[in-house]
Amino acid sequence: MPLSFSKTHMRMNRLSWDDHNMLLALVTSQRSPDPSTQVGAYICDTMNRNLSTGYNSVPRGIDPESISWERQAEDEFDTKYPFIVHAERNAVLNAYGSVHGAKLYVTIRPCHDCAKTIIQAGISEVIWLGDPKLDVWSRSVEEGDKLLRVAGVKVRRHEWEKPRMIECLEFLTQHPTLREQ
Repeated sequence: MPLSFSKTHMRMNRLSWDDHNMLLALVTSQRSPDPSTQVGAYICDTMNRNLSTGYNSVPRGIDPESISWERQAEDEFDTKYPFIVHAERNAVLNAYGSVHGAKLYVTIRPCHDCAKTIIQAGISEVIWLGDPKLDVWSRSVEEGDKLLRVAGVKVRRHEWEKPRMIECLEFLTQHPTLREQ
């Protein structure tokens, strides 16, 4: 027999777990110091409990102002790329424990190098939101997809539940604490 404590019914228009988890990845991306690309990752277990977050940045202990944030230069080491730890790897490294069997939500489809980290960590599913902006990453993400699939990692693109997401974003932007300034 179901428990019955009140006559009020549960709210039915809650966020789906997928939308909730992808929003956490998006919010996490806003910690990135990268002026051109902000990527966020969120790892949860199969019951959607938080395991870790990560964003693209320099390694811990390195001042982000100490590197060049250029995307192109004659010498690769005059760009940001050799110094950035991707969001997916940061999320795996930031976890307090094992992420084996977990789900990874990431705002940009993982590159081939991150795919190797995801596989080695034992993550069972990757849910991604969009493709990288630059064509230079196209081959890397295609190869990353292949690696993940060959390793048996489930990979899928996130699809927002649009009407509910719009309600949620309107609620957030209208929240009274944001208007107190």
